[in-house]
Amino acid sequence: MMWIEMMVKKQTIRYMSLSILFKVQRYTIVCQSGMEDYVDVTKDYTESFSFDSWTKELTCEYGSRYFDDLSETFGKVYGNITIVQL
Repeated sequence: MMWIEMMVKKQTIRYMSLSILFKVQRYTIVCQSGMEDYVDVTKDYTESFSFDSWTKELTCEYGSRYFDDLSETFGKVYGNITIVQL
């Protein structure tokens, strides 16, 4: 999904603010973080996931309809990642 790739690229920019709200296509993405290497993301205030770039751990809700696309896209950027489903 193109919006996921655009979102991941925007999140992985080193100079990005730790907490930010932005639009990707028609979706509202809210990123909240207190650390440079960790981000908690909510899409359209409904779907959420988190990613720790230090440990390369993607945490996603079980049954998320974007789970496969998220894991594939983060895998492209970070290589071998660990996936945790809640």
